[in-house]
Amino acid sequence: MKADEAARASAPSKAERLAKAREKELQENVAVGFAADAVNKGEGGGAIGAGKSLKATSKRKPVKESKSEGSGFTLPSFSSESAAKKKVILSPADDLDDDEKSMARPNQPLLFLLFATPVSIYLSFYV
Repeated sequence: MKADEAARASAPSKAERLAKAREKELQENVAVGFAADAVNKGEGGGAIGAGKSLKATSKRKPVKESKSEGSGFTLPSFSSESAAKKKVILSPADDLDDDEKSMARPNQPLLFLLFATPVSIYLSFYV
């Protein structure tokens, strides 16, 4: 029992564990980002290109402009890539259940019953 209490006392708190995990994740993301940048630039692996200076890697390449035949007016192209990125999936689990909805929300069938019940009782018993 004393060993269990000693182990609990020496264990890091939840906040400390979360901070370490967050720090480790940030370091991994930065390392992956550097490697991806190097690969995209054609430098191979590593954070710094092998044998290339910073000036050589920071030169911008000229953008090639495509010239269309005919008129100078071109229509924008709608690609399916942008539609695929913006697709939102609605889950039924995200909807509110009936017991979670407010009791003050409009309820037209109940309002109709409130007005129709006394009228129907009057018409059936007194007429």
